Amino acid sequence: MARILIVEDHPDTAIVLTTELGVGGHDVESAGDGSDALDRLARRSYDLVILDLVLPKLSGEAVLRRIRERHDSTLVLILSGKDTLADRVAGLGLGADDYLTKPFEMAELLARVETLLRRAFVRQRKPMPRRARSGGSGKSRSISKGERFSGMAAR
Repeated sequence: MARILIVEDHPDTAIVLTTELGVGGHDVESAGDGSDALDRLARRSYDLVILDLVLPKLSGEAVLRRIRERHDSTLVLILSGKDTLADRVAGLGLGADDYLTKPFEMAELLARVETLLRRAFVRQRKPMPRRARSGGSGKSRSISKGERFSGMAAR
């Protein structure tokens, strides 16, 4: 079981992500703004942070900068509607381990999470926890722009 922090200001998106990753056996928490994310990161360690860039109080870029300034090697996957090549290159340049743009397919997000965690566990020479090997409900789910329930559309 991996410990994951979702930093997302759209409650519907945070709920979907928390549910899908929780079904996969992960311990998932969420923060609704950048300031709350930094507070949580100061109190607890996480294996992975899924980070939106457009956040209230403190931007995702600022959160990522502060994580890396502390020499914190926590994995960071940016999940953002900022989808230009320049945005993706800048996010990776700030120290993100991966970058996925909104809208996205849930199966792809879960595969990227599993890949990042597998690499981290291999580096630490720890076996990947059995429950964390597959995530989500097993249903294929496409999150698209304009989907009513989701806050996952690009902004």
